[in-house]
Amino acid sequence: MLDKKTEAKIDGNDNIVIQNVSGKLTIINMNDTEEIRRFLIDFSQETNELPREIIMLLKEKSQKMTNEIKQGANLYLTVFSAISDVTKNSVLWGTTITNLTREIRYFNQPYFKVYPKFQLDEGIEHDTFFMMQDETSNVRFPYRLEFGQTISCKFPVKSQSYKLYEKINQEEGSFIQAFVTTTLGEIYNSRKYPISKFIQIYQNTLNLKL
Repeated sequence: MLDKKTEAKIDGNDNIVIQNVSGKLTIINMNDTEEIRRFLIDFSQETNELPREIIMLLKEKSQKMTNEIKQGANLYLTVFSAISDVTKNSVLWGTTITNLTREIRYFNQPYFKVYPKFQLDEGIEHDTFFMMQDETSNVRFPYRLEFGQTISCKFPVKSQSYKLYEKINQEEGSFIQAFVTTTLGEIYNSRKYPISKFIQIYQNTLNLKL
């Protein structure tokens, strides 16, 4: 199993080299289709701990596998504004997964990556995280989807979390991106969502009155 302090890199021989905190090495030959698929199946729940560039490379390689159906899936990331005349207005991230494969797929819980990394404390930074679902969309994963079916989730943005987004908004080109894996080891990602756009929606929502 991968570890929160896992280090991963691509070496000069087109291998992905993963080393966990205990020193255990995992080497994946990016030219070996079966080796990639086995890794993605065995570690589908932990791929979120890998750097974004390696996730994107694994995604590209997995989509070229000869035994994978090309339609795949779509992952959509957006922002919702919840306006209330009783409580404070709120903002939620929203994801929608659509199965475009003509076979049943089981999707794991989406995870998120930000650029640049969140500064959690002095000397501590992190770019990958899960979000707690809103109580109105408490979906249990892995979630079964037939062809054409969708599943949507909402994730409320707490005030403490918002401060982290504010900090990375100071850097040009900052963004958030959602990722999801299936129990068969497939990886899908949303488009990059600009943090500047999110900040604008958040501020406008909290200042809006009915």
